[in-house]
Amino acid sequence: MNNLIIKIPDSLKKIRIKLFSHNDLDGYGANVLLSLIPEATISEENHTYESIAESIEDFVDNNVFYYFDLIFIVDLAIDEVNIIDKINSLPADIRKKFIWLDHHDTSTRLEPMDWAYLVKDLNGRLTCGTELLWTYLVTLCRENNKFNKGLNNLTKASTIEFVESVRLYDTWDWSRVPKDITLKYQPVENNMLFYSIGYSSYMSRMKIKLLNNASFTWDELESFIILNEEKNKNLYLEKKMKDLKVKSFMGYTAGYVFAEAHISDLGYYIMTNNKENIDLVIIINAPNKVSLRTNKENVDLVPIAKSLGGGGSQKTAGFSCSEEFIVQLLKD
Repeated sequence: MNNLIIKIPDSLKKIRIKLFSHNDLDGYGANVLLSLIPEATISEENHTYESIAESIEDFVDNNVFYYFDLIFIVDLAIDEVNIIDKINSLPADIRKKFIWLDHHDTSTRLEPMDWAYLVKDLNGRLTCGTELLWTYLVTLCRENNKFNKGLNNLTKASTIEFVESVRLYDTWDWSRVPKDITLKYQPVENNMLFYSIGYSSYMSRMKIKLLNNASFTWDELESFIILNEEKNKNLYLEKKMKDLKVKSFMGYTAGYVFAEAHISDLGYYIMTNNKENIDLVIIINAPNKVSLRTNKENVDLVPIAKSLGGGGSQKTAGFSCSEEFIVQLLKD
């Protein structure tokens, strides 16, 4: 990653940053981190995998990059070859502004690029977009000896614990680590709070929490929201488990269910509790989104999702589709 660290001129007191990020907890974790740097002005967009390509293409085609010192693309897979080629063809002094940080298999299987750091693992463990951005920002501040207020905020214990909470949830390492780790970092609860109160309220609360608290803990209201959401979630998972149907899908035995909430938790719950020995679960969020989940080592969801216009990682992937596709899926 060090080769991506830009040199900041001594005269630059306020750095202009553009952020393109995902619209889940890991994606908005990047927004939270950037909000901790008072020496930066931030323009941010959060996207689905389907909407990011058009936005970046417009950004490049209209030369908007001239207005920014750094342009981050975080926790997003870009599988549009023409967009990658456009950035690759930019002059070196412009291209170095672009920093693509991602951990999804769709990205890590691409050829190396001088403006991208695409890895599944960091420091010997699975990583996520929030952790990759945190690592870059801390290194940027230290190597340039700049933005000390931001550096102090980023290296506080509360911020480091927040990053680990997001990483544990996004990589699903929370399901593989000892109980005391999940009790300390609260990854599942963090994700529940994010979806319960919405991204705007979540980002505001996290910024205040990380700036003012010595550790990453919930206040009384957040604890109440999380407890209530946990009860509702458990009832929801049990209900959806009863609705599960099994069918053959692209050479695999798959369970499928309609759901509009708790997608990742539902996938994990079904894969660990079903009695049908299914290879993967298809979660249909009508009218046009399908999520795929598995916990089988011999099942790779990336080629399945890519063949249907989507992407993701080996065990978590998804794609957008038409209503006709869903109808046909249920018929086959």
